[in-house]
Amino acid sequence: METKKRGKFVKGQSGNPAGRPKSGDAVTDLFRKYLGKKEKGDRVTRKQRLVEELYQRALGRTIVDGDGKTVRIPGSDEILKYIVNRLDGMPKQAVDLDALMHSDDSLTVFIGKKPEESDGEKEGCGGVSGA
Repeated sequence: METKKRGKFVKGQSGNPAGRPKSGDAVTDLFRKYLGKKEKGDRVTRKQRLVEELYQRALGRTIVDGDGKTVRIPGSDEILKYIVNRLDGMPKQAVDLDALMHSDDSLTVFIGKKPEESDGEKEGCGGVSGA
């Protein structure tokens, strides 16, 4: 890969000629392979066992400690949010940006699907509206 003076890349030439690693080389691929297997004697995969453990931690549970005493471990809202976000995806949010404008108008940009238009809105705004 050649560069021009002062570190500029040559136009039309990739900065990453080898490209993305082939499937199987990435850490996520190794995790998928590992989680897809079963431990000896188990009827469920490691992935299923991981999901069960996350679910139990989210709800909380009662355990017996080394002294034989019953201990209540509280649930975790953060783990529960994580599970729900993995199932349904993160909630869509509107983002307010301060733009350089000559008035007190603000600019709202919606990232994702275009919001439902009301009767008073103009068509073709492309998901951007001024207030």
